[in-house]
Amino acid sequence: MAGVSAFWIKGPLRLGSHGDSVKVLQRLLAARAPHGGMVVDGRFGLKTHKAVRAFQRSAKLKVDGVVGPRTAEALDAAYTLARIPNVLTRHPKTKPLRPGQVQTALELIVATLQPRLHDFWALLRAEIPKSGAVPKAIALAEENFDDVIMPALDNRLADWPKREYPDGLADSFRMDMLTIATYVLEYVGVVLKENGGDTSALIARFEKLDYEALVRVLRALEEGREDANAAAFDVQQVMMRAVA
Repeated sequence: MAGVSAFWIKGPLRLGSHGDSVKVLQRLLAARAPHGGMVVDGRFGLKTHKAVRAFQRSAKLKVDGVVGPRTAEALDAAYTLARIPNVLTRHPKTKPLRPGQVQTALELIVATLQPRLHDFWALLRAEIPKSGAVPKAIALAEENFDDVIMPALDNRLADWPKREYPDGLADSFRMDMLTIATYVLEYVGVVLKENGGDTSALIARFEKLDYEALVRVLRALEEGREDANAAAFDVQQVMMRAVA
Protein backbone atom coordinates (compact mmCIF):
# COMPACT_ATOMS: atom_id res chain seq x y z
CA MET A 1 0.00 0.00 0.00
CA ALA A 2 1.27 3.45 -0.89
CA GLY A 3 2.31 5.56 2.04
CA VAL A 4 0.74 8.87 2.87
CA SER A 5 3.70 10.81 1.46
CA ALA A 6 3.29 9.26 -1.97
CA PHE A 7 -0.48 9.81 -1.78
CA TRP A 8 -0.46 13.43 -0.56
CA ILE A 9 2.80 14.88 -1.80
CA LYS A 10 1.89 15.82 -5.33
CA GLY A 11 5.11 17.01 -6.77
CA PRO A 12 7.62 17.87 -7.36
CA LEU A 13 7.56 20.30 -4.45
CA ARG A 14 10.18 23.02 -4.34
CA LEU A 15 10.91 26.49 -3.04
CA GLY A 16 7.74 28.53 -3.62
CA SER A 17 5.30 25.59 -3.60
CA HIS A 18 2.29 25.83 -1.29
CA GLY A 19 -0.79 23.90 -0.19
CA ASP A 20 -1.76 20.71 1.65
CA SER A 21 1.08 18.67 0.16
CA VAL A 22 3.57 21.09 1.67
CA LYS A 23 1.83 20.84 5.06
CA VAL A 24 2.20 17.05 5.05
CA LEU A 25 5.85 17.44 4.05
CA GLN A 26 6.42 19.93 6.87
CA ARG A 27 4.80 17.64 9.46
CA LEU A 28 7.07 14.80 8.41
CA LEU A 29 10.14 17.02 8.52
CA ALA A 30 9.09 18.39 11.92
CA ALA A 31 8.86 14.83 13.26
CA ARG A 32 12.47 14.27 12.28
CA ALA A 33 13.60 17.34 14.23
CA PRO A 34 10.83 18.17 16.75
CA HIS A 35 12.80 21.04 18.24
CA GLY A 36 13.93 22.48 14.94
CA GLY A 37 11.23 25.15 14.80
CA MET A 38 9.52 23.90 11.63
CA VAL A 39 6.28 25.86 11.07
CA VAL A 40 3.48 23.89 9.39
CA ASP A 41 1.99 26.66 7.26
CA GLY A 42 1.81 25.07 3.79
CA ARG A 43 4.45 27.41 2.35
CA PHE A 44 7.67 25.93 1.00
CA GLY A 45 10.05 28.64 2.15
CA LEU A 46 13.74 28.75 2.96
CA LYS A 47 13.38 26.84 6.25
CA THR A 48 11.52 23.98 4.55
CA HIS A 49 14.03 24.01 1.71
CA LYS A 50 16.90 23.73 4.19
CA ALA A 51 15.16 20.87 6.07
CA VAL A 52 14.54 18.99 2.82
CA ARG A 53 18.19 19.30 1.84
CA ALA A 54 19.26 18.06 5.28
CA PHE A 55 16.94 15.06 4.96
CA GLN A 56 18.19 14.29 1.45
CA ARG A 57 21.76 14.47 2.68
CA SER A 58 21.04 12.07 5.55
CA ALA A 59 19.16 9.70 3.21
CA LYS A 60 22.01 9.77 0.66
CA LEU A 61 19.78 11.24 -2.02
CA LYS A 62 20.55 13.96 -4.53
CA VAL A 63 20.69 17.15 -2.44
CA ASP A 64 18.69 19.65 -4.45
CA GLY A 65 15.89 20.68 -2.06
CA VAL A 66 13.24 19.35 -4.45
CA VAL A 67 10.75 16.74 -3.20
CA GLY A 68 10.14 14.34 -6.05
CA PRO A 69 9.13 10.65 -5.97
CA ARG A 70 12.43 9.38 -4.53
CA THR A 71 12.46 11.88 -1.68
CA ALA A 72 8.76 11.19 -0.96
CA GLU A 73 9.46 7.45 -0.84
CA ALA A 74 12.40 8.02 1.47
CA LEU A 75 10.18 10.11 3.76
CA ASP A 76 7.72 7.21 3.90
CA ALA A 77 10.50 4.83 4.83
CA ALA A 78 11.84 7.21 7.49
CA TYR A 79 8.46 8.14 8.94
CA THR A 80 6.46 5.02 9.20
CA LEU A 81 5.87 6.95 12.31
CA ALA A 82 4.10 4.84 14.77
CA ARG A 83 3.44 1.31 15.56
CA ILE A 84 1.00 3.05 17.89
CA PRO A 85 0.17 0.08 20.18
CA ASN A 86 1.60 1.62 23.32
CA VAL A 87 -0.33 4.88 22.92
CA LEU A 88 -2.27 3.61 25.94
CA THR A 89 0.61 1.53 27.36
CA ARG A 90 -1.46 -1.56 26.64
CA HIS A 91 1.44 -3.39 25.03
CA PRO A 92 4.46 -3.07 27.33
CA LYS A 93 6.60 -5.31 25.11
CA THR A 94 6.60 -2.87 22.22
CA LYS A 95 9.45 -0.44 21.69
CA PRO A 96 8.74 2.89 23.43
CA LEU A 97 7.68 5.71 21.13
CA ARG A 98 10.01 8.64 20.69
CA PRO A 99 8.93 11.95 22.27
CA GLY A 100 6.29 13.57 20.13
CA GLN A 101 5.89 10.53 17.91
CA VAL A 102 2.28 9.77 18.80
CA GLN A 103 1.22 13.37 18.42
CA THR A 104 2.90 13.61 15.03
CA ALA A 105 1.24 10.41 13.85
CA LEU A 106 -2.18 11.69 14.85
CA GLU A 107 -1.49 15.09 13.30
CA LEU A 108 -0.68 13.28 10.06
CA ILE A 109 -4.06 11.54 10.18
CA VAL A 110 -5.87 14.79 11.01
CA ALA A 111 -4.13 16.42 8.01
CA THR A 112 -5.59 13.61 5.88
CA LEU A 113 -9.03 13.68 7.49
CA GLN A 114 -9.77 17.39 7.80
CA PRO A 115 -9.92 18.54 4.15
CA ARG A 116 -12.24 15.70 3.13
CA LEU A 117 -14.35 16.13 6.25
CA HIS A 118 -14.80 19.77 5.29
CA ASP A 119 -15.79 18.70 1.77
CA PHE A 120 -18.34 16.33 3.27
CA TRP A 121 -19.71 19.00 5.62
CA ALA A 122 -20.14 21.39 2.67
CA LEU A 123 -22.24 18.77 0.88
CA LEU A 124 -24.26 18.25 4.06
CA ARG A 125 -24.89 21.98 4.45
CA ALA A 126 -26.02 22.21 0.83
CA GLU A 127 -28.97 19.94 1.69
CA ILE A 128 -30.42 22.47 4.18
CA PRO A 129 -32.01 24.90 1.67
CA LYS A 130 -33.43 21.95 -0.29
CA SER A 131 -35.46 20.75 2.69
CA GLY A 132 -38.55 22.83 1.91
CA ALA A 133 -38.71 24.33 5.39
CA VAL A 134 -39.87 27.91 5.83
CA PRO A 135 -37.15 30.46 4.97
CA LYS A 136 -36.69 31.57 8.58
CA ALA A 137 -36.02 27.98 9.68
CA ILE A 138 -33.57 27.42 6.83
CA ALA A 139 -31.68 30.57 7.82
CA LEU A 140 -31.55 29.43 11.46
CA ALA A 141 -30.39 25.92 10.51
CA GLU A 142 -27.62 27.36 8.33
CA GLU A 143 -26.58 29.73 11.11
CA ASN A 144 -26.46 26.84 13.59
CA PHE A 145 -24.43 24.79 11.14
CA ASP A 146 -21.88 27.58 10.66
CA ASP A 147 -21.72 28.86 14.23
CA VAL A 148 -22.17 25.68 16.31
CA ILE A 149 -21.41 22.53 14.34
CA MET A 150 -18.39 23.60 12.27
CA PRO A 151 -16.53 25.18 15.22
CA ALA A 152 -17.22 22.11 17.35
CA LEU A 153 -15.83 19.87 14.61
CA ASP A 154 -12.72 21.99 14.08
CA ASN A 155 -12.07 22.29 17.82
CA ARG A 156 -12.20 18.53 18.27
CA LEU A 157 -9.87 17.91 15.34
CA ALA A 158 -7.39 20.57 16.51
CA ASP A 159 -7.37 19.15 20.03
CA TRP A 160 -7.38 15.49 19.04
CA PRO A 161 -3.61 14.83 18.73
CA LYS A 162 -2.94 16.45 22.11
CA ARG A 163 -5.35 14.47 24.28
CA GLU A 164 -4.99 11.47 26.51
CA TYR A 165 -7.30 8.56 25.74
CA PRO A 166 -8.46 6.76 28.89
CA ASP A 167 -11.26 5.10 26.88
CA GLY A 168 -9.05 4.28 23.92
CA LEU A 169 -8.19 6.21 20.78
CA ALA A 170 -10.86 4.61 18.58
CA ASP A 171 -13.66 4.84 21.14
CA SER A 172 -12.83 8.48 21.87
CA PHE A 173 -13.10 9.25 18.17
CA ARG A 174 -16.44 7.44 18.01
CA MET A 175 -17.77 9.57 20.86
CA ASP A 176 -16.59 12.73 19.09
CA MET A 177 -18.41 11.75 15.91
CA LEU A 178 -21.57 10.83 17.82
CA THR A 179 -21.44 14.21 19.58
CA ILE A 180 -21.23 15.99 16.22
CA ALA A 181 -24.07 13.82 14.88
CA THR A 182 -26.21 14.85 17.86
CA TYR A 183 -25.46 18.51 17.11
CA VAL A 184 -26.54 18.02 13.49
CA LEU A 185 -29.83 16.42 14.56
CA GLU A 186 -30.54 18.95 17.31
CA TYR A 187 -29.44 22.20 15.70
CA VAL A 188 -30.32 21.42 12.07
CA GLY A 189 -32.60 18.41 11.70
CA VAL A 190 -35.09 19.35 14.43
CA VAL A 191 -35.23 22.98 13.31
CA LEU A 192 -36.08 21.95 9.75
CA LYS A 193 -38.46 19.14 10.69
CA GLU A 194 -40.50 21.31 13.04
CA ASN A 195 -40.89 23.95 10.34
CA GLY A 196 -42.20 21.93 7.44
CA GLY A 197 -38.87 20.57 6.18
CA ASP A 198 -38.12 17.14 4.73
CA THR A 199 -34.84 15.95 6.28
CA SER A 200 -34.61 12.60 4.48
CA ALA A 201 -31.95 13.82 1.99
CA LEU A 202 -29.96 15.40 4.81
CA ILE A 203 -30.02 12.13 6.77
CA ALA A 204 -29.13 10.09 3.68
CA ARG A 205 -26.13 12.35 3.05
CA PHE A 206 -25.06 12.13 6.68
CA GLU A 207 -25.21 8.33 6.58
CA LYS A 208 -22.63 8.31 3.79
CA LEU A 209 -20.01 9.17 6.38
CA ASP A 210 -19.01 5.71 7.56
CA TYR A 211 -17.54 6.77 10.86
CA GLU A 212 -17.46 3.15 12.04
CA ALA A 213 -14.99 2.46 9.22
CA LEU A 214 -12.85 5.30 10.58
CA VAL A 215 -13.14 3.81 14.05
CA ARG A 216 -11.90 0.45 12.71
CA VAL A 217 -8.88 2.14 11.12
CA LEU A 218 -8.02 3.87 14.39
CA ARG A 219 -8.50 0.69 16.38
CA ALA A 220 -6.04 -1.10 14.08
CA LEU A 221 -3.62 1.80 14.61
CA GLU A 222 -4.14 1.67 18.35
CA GLU A 223 -3.52 -2.09 18.49
CA GLY A 224 -0.41 -1.97 16.30
CA ARG A 225 -1.96 -3.68 13.27
CA GLU A 226 -1.48 -0.53 11.16
CA ASP A 227 1.16 2.16 11.05
CA ALA A 228 0.47 5.88 10.73
CA ASN A 229 0.97 6.05 6.98
CA ALA A 230 -1.31 3.11 6.23
CA ALA A 231 -3.96 4.43 8.61
CA ALA A 232 -3.85 7.89 7.02
CA PHE A 233 -4.24 6.32 3.57
CA ASP A 234 -7.21 4.23 4.76
CA VAL A 235 -8.84 7.30 6.32
CA GLN A 236 -8.50 9.08 2.99
CA GLN A 237 -10.26 6.22 1.21
CA VAL A 238 -13.18 6.27 3.66
CA MET A 239 -13.59 10.02 3.20
CA MET A 240 -13.43 9.79 -0.60
CA ARG A 241 -16.38 7.39 -0.48
CA ALA A 242 -18.27 9.82 1.77
CA VAL A 243 -18.01 12.69 -0.71
CA ALA A 244 -18.60 10.59 -3.84
